[in-house]
This record gives sequence, structure tokens and C-alpha cells, in this order.
Amino acid sequence: MYSGNKTPFAPCNLLFTLWSSFKNLAGYEQQDAHEFLVHLLGRLHEGVGGRPFGCDCVIHRTFSGVLQSSVTCLGCGECSPVFDPFMDICLDIYETSPHAMMECTLEGCLKRFCSKEVLPGGSYVCQACNSTHREAHKQLTIKRPPLTLCIQLKRFGGNGNNDPIIGSPFVNSTNQQDSSSGKLLHHVSFPDWLDISPYCSSSSLTMPSAVDETHATDQQITKKEIMYKLLAVIEHVGEVESSGHYVAYILHDDDWFRCDDAMVTLVSRHQVM
Repeated sequence: MYSGNKTPFAPCNLLFTLWSSFKNLAGYEQQDAHEFLVHLLGRLHEGVGGRPFGCDCVIHRTFSGVLQSSVTCLGCGECSPVFDPFMDICLDIYETSPHAMMECTLEGCLKRFCSKEVLPGGSYVCQACNSTHREAHKQLTIKRPPLTLCIQLKRFGGNGNNDPIIGSPFVNSTNQQDSSSGKLLHHVSFPDWLDISPYCSSSSLTMPSAVDETHATDQQITKKEIMYKLLAVIEHVGEVESSGHYVAYILHDDDWFRCDDAMVTLVSRHQVM
């Protein structure tokens, strides 16, 4: 909670602990904010006595959700779901035509993340009809949303596929690709409130008991729990992954603040969005 004290707070002990635990983060060279949070949440998870499976520590209660990967046989209609825990979601940025009256949006990135993928015949064996030549659909959806949703936009090359991994709070807003660094500079718009119900599993929105080992519980997800308010934005300033600078935008009450090292300034909503 903000105390009103305007003296900058330097988390030296936290930084030293991370440097001691992860040598690749030590020093004053440019480090990736996403990678930093991966290590930070992992270290906090260990520090509070978190367990590898079925963990209910404060980190998992805050950031952990469950994804559903479903493969549907187009021959018999059999659906085979697999459930996996996630701590955040990494989204690909899609390109829009410069002549089209459209822009890249966070909702559009999520829609593509959850879009159906066609598996050609011969690449999937249906356990129900034992067919090997039928096509199938594969789709990712959110089975149980986390309390705090973290989304990373893949702005640099080599970030991999649509695999859910730990990431930076809510969304990175830096905005076309720089040919020398591979950084995507497209502007991605995002809302103050995000409704993720279109990207959730459509069957029942209820967590089955079969995935209790992923620290999920049987409960009906309500509409209120699927609405997320934007609270923070991490931005990479610069065009090269190995250099540049990270700044954070934080919402306090109804005001946005830009945190640039020890300098904290009041900014408008338009500057954040």
C-alpha cells in the first residue's frame, strides 16, 4: 500500500538474492523483464515452501491457471482433452495490412492463440474409433482462469510456439519489425477491462476433478471472475533485445504512473495505451 513517502525504494536485498541464485541475471547488463519474472516467481515459490505439484502457495494462488488442449476427431467427433497448469500466456503478434482499417489487438492475439489447428490425417490416432487417416482439430482454451492474468507479447524472435510460460504482468505495450534485431514494432491495442470468456472452454467452465493435481478445485467460474482490469504494463524501449531499457506503468487508484528506475512520473491513460 502506498504510504505517501516520495523517497525512492531500492529493493537491494531482493536484487542481491536473485543475483546470488541466478548468475545469468547478475550484473548491470540489460536483462529481459520476462526472464526476470520467471526467476523471481520461481524463487518466491521456493521461498514460501511451494510444492512441485498440487501447490497452494501464494504465488500459485495468485498467478496459476489451467489450460485445456483438446483434440477432436473429425471422423467420430470424439474429444480428448488434456489439462496443463500455466502461470502466464505468451501471444504471437499478428500483422495487419497497412491498407486495412484494422489494428492488431490483444483480443485478436488471444483469438489466434485459441484458434483451431487442423491436424492432417495420419498425424493423430483416435482412441475411440481407432482411425489414423481422419483429420482432427486441436484447440487451446482456458479451463480455469488465474486470479491475476499475465500476458506477454512476443516482440523478439526465438520465443517459441504458443506455449504457456511465466511472464510479465498483463501486457507489454511497445509497438512492423526491426530487421536488425527481429523486434516486432507493431502497435497492439488493449482495453482497460479484458473479458476472457470467449477464450475459455465452452463445455461447462467447471474444473473437473481429474486435474486436482494441478491445484485446481471443482468450482463454477462466474462471469465476474473472467473480467480482468488492467493494472500494470511493462514496456521495452529500444529496438534491440540485448540493449534498450524497460519501464513500468502502474495504476494507483485512478492514476497511471510511469516507473523509470528511480524516476516516477504521473502520466495520462493515453500514454499507457
